[in-house]
Amino acid sequence: MIAFLNRHAVVLESLFSLSLLRLLEQIVPLLVFPYVVSVVGAEKYGVIATAQALIFLFVIIVNYGFDVTCVRDVALNRDNPDHLNQLVGSIYLAKLALMIFATVLFGAIIMLSRQYAAEQTVFIGAFLMVISSWILPVWFFQGMEKMKFIALMSVTRNVLYVVLVFVLISQSADYWKVTYIQSICAILGGAVGFWVMCVRHRIRPAVSAAAIKKQLVEGFPIFLNMIGAMTIQRLPVILISRYYGFEGAGLFAVAHKVIEIGRAAENIVVQVFYPRFAKLAQINRQHYFRQWCRVSLILVGMGLGLWLGLALISPHVFRAFGMDGVMESLPIVNLYGFNLVLAAFISASGLLSLMVMGEGRAMAKSQIIPLVLSIALGIPVIKYFGLTPYVYSLLFVNGCFILIRFVILKRLGFFQYGAELSGSHS
Repeated sequence: MIAFLNRHAVVLESLFSLSLLRLLEQIVPLLVFPYVVSVVGAEKYGVIATAQALIFLFVIIVNYGFDVTCVRDVALNRDNPDHLNQLVGSIYLAKLALMIFATVLFGAIIMLSRQYAAEQTVFIGAFLMVISSWILPVWFFQGMEKMKFIALMSVTRNVLYVVLVFVLISQSADYWKVTYIQSICAILGGAVGFWVMCVRHRIRPAVSAAAIKKQLVEGFPIFLNMIGAMTIQRLPVILISRYYGFEGAGLFAVAHKVIEIGRAAENIVVQVFYPRFAKLAQINRQHYFRQWCRVSLILVGMGLGLWLGLALISPHVFRAFGMDGVMESLPIVNLYGFNLVLAAFISASGLLSLMVMGEGRAMAKSQIIPLVLSIALGIPVIKYFGLTPYVYSLLFVNGCFILIRFVILKRLGFFQYGAELSGSHS
């Protein structure tokens, strides 16, 4: 037992730190989100949720594909300080340029949408989150497998967020403050993370044009993949707010938030094993494939358990937290919750396989049909048939997404790793 712990100490430390980080990220919404919904109501919560859904796409623009490509780069060059200095400086400069572009695009959207312009105070507060995505170097600590610093910083940030929400949000008219509190706390947390990176790890950012170009080229497929995936995830709230108003968006957002809590548990496993798989696949493909199979089974089992668990406990949780006003969102929770199972297959066939194989472009291309389907099928369904058929269409799109991913993996010979493994045992 002691030998096992010593051998896997780094993985266990990363798993514990990421688990603490994700647990905090989900406990805080469990403490705050029911309170906010009960105080501001479904309609105002819909305003907040729509702003957050839209701004999350801008966060993806600023993060580009760096949160994935840089994890691998840091993991492979953690003992090369000159390389790390150039990497950090180049990434921060590139993200600054992307943030300026995102700001211009955001301003244009607010000016062109009457619905958003009427609530521009909330949307601007949510947009400040983009600054946090620029500052916070999660990718650095994940690549260094030193997630405990981010976990500790997250504790402080989330405690501050909870305190401020309960102190400052006391009536429906305070709804606009929620996005500002969230963004300001995130910015402070990002600043602490940057300080820890520079001081504790002695990073002295330097800029390299070659490094910027390399990261932009390598990150582009990941950016397309992430923007596609996040559009599929966030588009529902935006579309529902368009056709059913902010109140309809609020009801769906409640269900979506509950599902996100479940998905966070799956993401812990994915984020812990991705950097290790990236190295293992270069050393021993058969061993990597065996580990991939085990982790994939764990993810699918977690998805099934979480889906069934949420269906059973959600009514009791809603009543316990005084969310009787949004009980009509429960059928959406039960139906949309199947996404927890589908998400396990999506992660296994994407980040943990295609990206590990260095097939970022193939992973990005796998998004095209689901993205087109989510828009071409989603808009007429929600407009003419209603919310429940629209949820079915979302599940159908994710099912197509998984099928496409596994077809690509087969064509790339990924499952041949398993055949080689079987041959080596025969």
